Amino acid sequence: MLLQDVHMPELDGFQVVQAVRERERAVGGHLPIIALTARSRKEDRERCLAAGMDDFQTKPIRPADLLAAIDRVLSAHSSRPSRRQDLLDAPVLLAACGGDPTLLGKMCQTLNARVPEHLAALREALRDQDPPRLREAAHKCCGMLSEFSTVAGDLAGGLEELAAGTQLDKAARVLEQLDTIAHELVKQVDGITVEALRRQAEGMGENHATAGP
Repeated sequence: MLLQDVHMPELDGFQVVQAVRERERAVGGHLPIIALTARSRKEDRERCLAAGMDDFQTKPIRPADLLAAIDRVLSAHSSRPSRRQDLLDAPVLLAACGGDPTLLGKMCQTLNARVPEHLAALREALRDQDPPRLREAAHKCCGMLSEFSTVAGDLAGGLEELAAGTQLDKAARVLEQLDTIAHELVKQVDGITVEALRRQAEGMGENHATAGP
């Protein structure tokens, strides 16, 4: 997730979002972006959303409002993947393994072995109401999942942010979503090949080209 200041010197937030969304149209994925701006008019909000931002917060930022926005964006984003290609991010995984079948196999084996461990660590930290431990566990989980899925990585990253803000009351629901998505991701990578990933990546590129900007 990206918290994007709209008004910056040299390159403003709208240019940043445009560059991100253009890249996503080419390679797939979706980075949740929340706009941060001192302007609070309705027109400013509409401009941010039209530019491709997922939510909008005015300065000075109130922690409760920001966390609510993060929760909204994560909830909307995590509910999107209903198809295989929406969860497994083929271009990202291809880049992570370098197109090497042996490395891909090792990565998938590691994912299968580590997902239960990571989820157990997250549940234990949340059970103990330990924000630093939850944040560390979420950070590790995010690093692993991000190599396979933008959606899963973003969700783990959102959990890390909630732990950093000690918002453990909201973390339980996010962890539940992450548990479901992580297990589904393990199923989807089972037996996956470099050739299958390339076909998926090519299909995503064709779909984005057909849809247009």
